[in-house]
Amino acid sequence: MKRLVLPLWLILCTPSLLASTVTTPATAHIPLETALRDPAIDVEHYDLDLTSDPATQLLDGVATLSVSLKQDASELTLALHALPVTVVLVDGQLVPFSQSPDRLNIQLPEVLPAGAAFQVVIHYGGIPQQVLEPGDSVVSGVADGVGWKTIRRSSYVLNEPDGAMSWFPCNDVPSDKATYTFHVTVPDTLRAVANGQLTSTVSGPGTRTFTYDMDSPMATYLATVHIDRYTQVTLPLRAGLEAMVSIPTMLGANFQKANWQQLPAMLKFMEQQVGPYPFGTFGLIYTQGQDDYALETQALITYPGKALGGGAGGYLHEISHQWFGNSVTPANWQDIWLSEGFATYFEDLWVTRDAASLKQRVLTRLNKAQASRMPAPYVTLRHDLFAPRVYQRGALVLHALRATVGDAAFQRFLRGYYQRFAYKNVSTPDFIRAAAELTGKPSVTLMLQRWIYDAVMPPFPKS
Repeated sequence: MKRLVLPLWLILCTPSLLASTVTTPATAHIPLETALRDPAIDVEHYDLDLTSDPATQLLDGVATLSVSLKQDASELTLALHALPVTVVLVDGQLVPFSQSPDRLNIQLPEVLPAGAAFQVVIHYGGIPQQVLEPGDSVVSGVADGVGWKTIRRSSYVLNEPDGAMSWFPCNDVPSDKATYTFHVTVPDTLRAVANGQLTSTVSGPGTRTFTYDMDSPMATYLATVHIDRYTQVTLPLRAGLEAMVSIPTMLGANFQKANWQQLPAMLKFMEQQVGPYPFGTFGLIYTQGQDDYALETQALITYPGKALGGGAGGYLHEISHQWFGNSVTPANWQDIWLSEGFATYFEDLWVTRDAASLKQRVLTRLNKAQASRMPAPYVTLRHDLFAPRVYQRGALVLHALRATVGDAAFQRFLRGYYQRFAYKNVSTPDFIRAAAELTGKPSVTLMLQRWIYDAVMPPFPKS
């Protein structure tokens, strides 16, 4: 998920720092919910036909959703933020619809039974508006939110947690993963980059249309599109896989500062720890934005331009998310520690690389967490989604499990857990059950429950 672009030593030694960078007014203290989800539907595929020119900020879209029903339904509700809809068709038939804030309500032609499958085609367009989170603001006309962003005649997307609805109608929850096709038409002086494999580039009068296919299931918050003038470099990672690195040409002066030389070693490290890289493509892309975080957008990791030349740990953090977060995706936002805790754990391993250094790093993290009385990593309030507890204590859950069961059993759990939930969703109870089963130690159940749910941090296991 979001990772602030800050020095690693500062994040590790100052767990309260991340919280101090975010404004959390009383209105932010709202429960996490699934209001942006229609529980009756499962979107299996999104085909997004988008036309955009950052110079005008306009976005015209035709979204084709392949939907199946999980229960009988006469209507469906999708998330869509501040973009007017003109036409909706269900299996080619015009149907009534209505819009309310962040909602698109669609009337089905008739009551359809559970198991029914159909296509919904939605025509929409306008100037995308970012979704403002609690504590976000608009300064000098520039929104500090999530979703579709336009700056200096370029556009890019950072969705987490609910910005996807700013640019396409969707069932906007982590648990409804789907495959995607992106057709992005832009002025012929620009390039569009999106998740997945580039399958075609077609020139038109003054335009180019880029088509990308993401054939692995992807949560809505991990989808992304970038539009700019790019310098692109291909880097070999291992046999059968290379990295495509895309940098806005106006950032060219910083081009050589990026710390890419360790990418092959990082990929090898993660494959040795967990298993094969889960996707068919691998990309890094940079923006002209001044966002303070990177995002593990699926198979196309997004960094702000200021991250050029950033520390290697930041790259490893986002790379590890391709396994934990993207392939194995939290079932609900309450389970986000299953993404961030794992990424922080692997960052610990990469930065230290030996037992003595790792022990000292974990001890430092533990002491700081205890001193700050860091609460549980399982969160129930929206403003806690990206709090230090999710990252720091989330990683300590894994270190505590490893200390309890030993290295061999923990490694068996790690690989087995990934294999069990690859390309699926996972909940915290799923994690606890898997840990007990795969380590062969049912007694870890109570220990993990205390580390994950208890407000007061339990003692760290002796190893």
